[in-house]
Amino acid sequence: MHGYGKSGKSWGTTPDGRDGFQNIFLEHGYKTFIVDQPRRGKAGQSTETYNFSAKSDDQLWYYNFRIGEYPKIYDGVKFPHDEESVNKFLHQMTPSFEKSGEGILITHSAGGGLGCETAIKSEKFKAIISLEPGTFPFPENELPEIEETTSPFPAKGQSVSMEDFMKLTKIPIVIYFGDNIPNGDKPVKNLEFDNWRTRLNLVKKCRPAQKKYGIIFFAVNQMKNLRYVTRAEDFIMSEQCMTVLL
Repeated sequence: MHGYGKSGKSWGTTPDGRDGFQNIFLEHGYKTFIVDQPRRGKAGQSTETYNFSAKSDDQLWYYNFRIGEYPKIYDGVKFPHDEESVNKFLHQMTPSFEKSGEGILITHSAGGGLGCETAIKSEKFKAIISLEPGTFPFPENELPEIEETTSPFPAKGQSVSMEDFMKLTKIPIVIYFGDNIPNGDKPVKNLEFDNWRTRLNLVKKCRPAQKKYGIIFFAVNQMKNLRYVTRAEDFIMSEQCMTVLL
């Protein structure tokens, strides 16, 4: 799942045209689903503020593609008539791990928090690989204070119930941060650098909870000379990582 300012396309290729995680995982035989958040990428088409309602529009698309009048199918339509095929058609709009089977969730930036929420809600996710997450969940009574920063976007921990937090202790989690991130607890003038300094510190603050509650695998790594996905790719596809995850 992509983060702010991105779309699902960011998983397809790197900025210099090399294969992204989409093709890499397909080549290794993994089913791969690329997600676009609302009004992003293929989920776009919006130029003004819009309030989304929480109602289903499945039947709208059933009519729009002239399949039939839901749940009936028009005579002569080549669309398969079995219930499972209809369900798969509807899930093409919103893929569901409940239907596609178990898998590993890879997230980036703002997708990190959403990814953890998703893993809490579904037992189908067997591991999380999080690249520079914007936030990380903490038990609701152990949320750290917001760190002072020059960035207009302070790093806030994600408060979850103890019951939900314990669900995350049942799966392996790998976290990666790249280079050019300042260390320490003092703000720096460059607000973009300081933005990531506080987010790296935030994830490190979860280490006490890791030891206390037993997260299976938790690593914060600053990778020297990280360019696009090259070094992260090497680790993710390595025997060390795949042994932990599988």
